[in-house]
Amino acid sequence: LDRFLPEAGDTLKLGYTGAQYTWCKANEGQIWNSVVQQNILYSFDPDVIKSYMSDAPTTQTMPSASPGNIGSFIGEQIVRKYVARNGGDISPKKLMGLAAKTIFAEAQYNPK
Repeated sequence: LDRFLPEAGDTLKLGYTGAQYTWCKANEGQIWNSVVQQNILYSFDPDVIKSYMSDAPTTQTMPSASPGNIGSFIGEQIVRKYVARNGGDISPKKLMGLAAKTIFAEAQYNPK
């Protein structure tokens, strides 16, 4: 989306308010630690996926200040990290052709 909508704000791309996006950025490490501690990164459980990927007032298992659809925020951060680690100029076609596990492994995403 950054490539196709360079002028659009991150809040618009994720469907967040400014306060929700600010919360996610300020708590990125906490969000990631929760995902890792719950061992849900590779989950196929529909309830887990729904919890992290659905529009909702908040994300279950997260603080009440968290927005819904927090999985999209984490996914965006992982892809941005991957792109940055690989020169910063990857075509959308090439990116979409990569396996998700490759992007994740090469991104070496681990926010503090």
